[in-house]
Amino acid sequence: MDRMLARFRIQTKVVILVLPLLMTIIAVGATGLYATGVLEARLNVSNDVVRLLSGFKGVYAGITTFLREPNDATFTHASDITTAQISEIDRTVEEIPDAQDVAELRKAQEATRTILSHVNEIWRIRQD
Repeated sequence: MDRMLARFRIQTKVVILVLPLLMTIIAVGATGLYATGVLEARLNVSNDVVRLLSGFKGVYAGITTFLREPNDATFTHASDITTAQISEIDRTVEEIPDAQDVAELRKAQEATRTILSHVNEIWRIRQD
């Protein structure tokens, strides 16, 4: 190895010895950048799901209030908050690319629509 490197100038020797180290550092940096992007996407999905769960808590509170005191104001509030939750689920379904997560969200979407139809049915019966 020494005889082979003896033919080259000192700058060439430095480049030959430092270049693999530089390439390794670049590869580690690129891998870190990729991992950061994947982690950020997962965190965004987790944040959206937590926000949706908080929205369901609001839907539950609105419907409970409506069932305790069935009047125009509580019906409107329960209906509006449930419709807003459906819109949030729709927006989240469009943003999440993972098919399994979307399937679960679609189930929640249908269940929320069913809840809204039941609230409307209760209100219709109450008015009659």
